Amino acid sequence: MTTPLILSNFTPAIMLFLVAMATRFFPPTKEGSAITISAPEWWRRDQKTWESAYKFLSKRYLQYSILLAGICVVFLFFDLSYGATIGYLLLIAFFAIAQVQVRHFMNTSIK
Repeated sequence: MTTPLILSNFTPAIMLFLVAMATRFFPPTKEGSAITISAPEWWRRDQKTWESAYKFLSKRYLQYSILLAGICVVFLFFDLSYGATIGYLLLIAFFAIAQVQVRHFMNTSIK
């Protein structure tokens, strides 16, 4: 195994980990802007609700980045030539699943 192969296989997990840390420590503002998608009005109603949503989202991102790192290790052992591509597809899937889960969590638990 070469270093570029190892780095290319682990890059999706590292990217999701960095997104988890950015979400946890630098959440967006409640007001929203032209660049970001605004959250529902009931979600933005108070700071506690806003912080609980982003804490839950960052926790999911962190869990999925650990899972993705484990999958990337498996790709290294099987020496798949498309391991990085599969990792990027899983990165997109895990990102979307986390977004759906936080919406479901907010709709059922907080509203």
